[in-house]
Amino acid sequence: MLQKRFFTPDLALVLLAAFALFAFTACGKTAAPQAASKPAAVNPSVASQSPAPPVAPSSPPAAQNGSSSPSTSQSTAPGVDSVKPGSEGAPGAEGAGRPEGGASVASVTDPGGLPPSPATNDPLLAQIGEEKMVVYRDSQNRYQVLFVNGWVTGTGDVVGSVKSSNQDRSVQIVVVSGAGKSAMALAAADEAGLKTSTPGYQTIVIKPGQTLAGQVVSLIYRYQAGQNPVTGKPLEFIAARVYIPRAGSSDVAVITTTGPAAFYGDLSEIFDRVVSSFKWI
Repeated sequence: MLQKRFFTPDLALVLLAAFALFAFTACGKTAAPQAASKPAAVNPSVASQSPAPPVAPSSPPAAQNGSSSPSTSQSTAPGVDSVKPGSEGAPGAEGAGRPEGGASVASVTDPGGLPPSPATNDPLLAQIGEEKMVVYRDSQNRYQVLFVNGWVTGTGDVVGSVKSSNQDRSVQIVVVSGAGKSAMALAAADEAGLKTSTPGYQTIVIKPGQTLAGQVVSLIYRYQAGQNPVTGKPLEFIAARVYIPRAGSSDVAVITTTGPAAFYGDLSEIFDRVVSSFKWI
């Protein structure tokens, strides 16, 4: 009775289901490590490959940055900078930047080779290069020019001229008729006349030049103007006559700059600014 009830069909089904569940569980446990082992085998390879793309591109630029690229860009910098000192030549058109004992760049009033000016307490010489300029327009509306602000402007030494002066230095402008003569011919004629009319006259140089108004000619000379009241020695002066023809006309502007010979090299920086600013209207 008990044996029959123990081995009933229902009990057999239960045992069979339990056995199947046990077998399925055992298979799942053994399969799980295999399933996990595959990702474990794949993940290392993926991990080793995924960082590679960022590293690979970054290393060549790093190698380039340490090699020729920066040195090439830096080597061009001095070339660019070297352009900047070249730009410092522009003030030379106004007569600035005169080296000691030499003429300023593009100077039309300085012959060059003049000795450095001696020490002085003259405030004008101490402030050369800092002058404020004012526009002067000819009363006949023929030209305009920049004069030094503060210098006295009035009638010059010859008829029809205007003169801007400060103590013993001056700039005088007069317009004459060239009568068909070139600027060089006019300078040569004036040189011949000055030799016989001016005490201690000595030609330093006659040279061509260039201003905003065009081609010019400069007659630069030395002369004497009286005597020193203390030493009794002749007062040495230097003057430059700059001839500026007007295109299509017989008019020629003659600009005469004058100053003591000892200080003329420095004063020429002021004179160049005035002469270079002259233009026909």
